[in-house]
Amino acid sequence: MIAERIELGLSGRSGFVGSEGKERGKKLSRELESWFKSGVRVSSISVGGLTGVGSCVGGLSFDRGAFEGSLRVRLGVSFSGELLSDLIVGVSGGICSGSYLVRGESPLVGAGVFTITGVVGDKESLSAGLRRALGGGVYSENLILGLSEGIVLGVGSGFGGGVVLGGGVLGGGSFQNSPLSIVG
Repeated sequence: MIAERIELGLSGRSGFVGSEGKERGKKLSRELESWFKSGVRVSSISVGGLTGVGSCVGGLSFDRGAFEGSLRVRLGVSFSGELLSDLIVGVSGGICSGSYLVRGESPLVGAGVFTITGVVGDKESLSAGLRRALGGGVYSENLILGLSEGIVLGVGSGFGGGVVLGGGVLGGGSFQNSPLSIVG
């Protein structure tokens, strides 16, 4: 689902047209989906009236203006042109086009709600994935590194929350959760 959204954002943009461009878009979309699922960690706080162990299920979204701005800040100083502009708009539009399903454990709140407090992405694994998708062609190593930095900065605009499902005894409070994962 994540890859399809990103691929749709890239569709028809310069650099992603024709059979070679469409294949590049598919590769980039798959690499980004893989990174979101394995290279991004979501911090959150749960609040509830039951003390116990619960399961967090909710949504994560990204602010498109902040995300696109992060890409432009990292790439706009050194690069310009339609290809770059389409890459920025396509990637940010695809990534920010919907909510992401997040799951994880609430070790101290058995039932309640949670709020996302931060999102952090691993730059090294993202850079490796972007090299696999975009390297060896039109996109230089410096552009790939700038794109990676911009995406990592952009995921910091993540916000959202959800419910904590489980059980426990009366008590509760507000507690930091184990890192949540993006699952879809």
